[in-house]
Amino acid sequence: MAESFLPRWRSLLDTLATLLLIAVAGVLLWDRFNGERPVRAAAAPVIKTPSEAQSTQSAAMTGSDTARIVIIEYSDFQCQFCAKFSNDVLPALSAKYVRTGNVAIAFRNYPLHAIHPRAIDAAVAADCAGRQGKFWEVHDRLFQTQAAAPQWNLADIVGATGADMAQWKTCLAGDGKERVAADLRQAMALGLSSTPVFLIGVREPRGPVNVTDVIVGARPARDFERVIDRLLKG
Repeated sequence: MAESFLPRWRSLLDTLATLLLIAVAGVLLWDRFNGERPVRAAAAPVIKTPSEAQSTQSAAMTGSDTARIVIIEYSDFQCQFCAKFSNDVLPALSAKYVRTGNVAIAFRNYPLHAIHPRAIDAAVAADCAGRQGKFWEVHDRLFQTQAAAPQWNLADIVGATGADMAQWKTCLAGDGKERVAADLRQAMALGLSSTPVFLIGVREPRGPVNVTDVIVGARPARDFERVIDRLLKG
């Protein structure tokens, strides 16, 4: 009786093997003629909108002191997505909103030093230059030359702005790192795990920012415009 089932099992196994070969061949042909199958990109981390108003004290600022809308950017000078925002998106936002007095931008440091070995030094260098009103010049230069980060000569970059180098070096040896560390602690308290992150909201008169929206990652200008235009209308 058992022997009578052998031909049936062999026939079934032969059929399954044939189907498997057909499936494998189909996949190989698809890859050959269509390239690698797309891999779904990792979703951007979800950042909870802060319930407490966010201070801009000690942050590098650009824009009018009376601008109602403020973007608080947490950034890393070696982060390629931060560079993309700085080089491609920020100029458009500055022309449309910052220079017209509607929006101010506050920069806070979030150097991911575990993967970006020059990030902390660059952050401190820019912050100390900012004590002399040179932050944004250094900011722009660092992001424009990010590909050469391993060869950055930070003293040369700061010196090219006309900053007082003795004063700058005193800052480096003094409390320069503490302000960057304070930004880092705040970023961690907010639950940030990547850069860039943008907290956008309405500033209280002479006060902190009530955050209404959070944008994570290198997003196009239209994503920021959508939020800003809504807040301006409100």
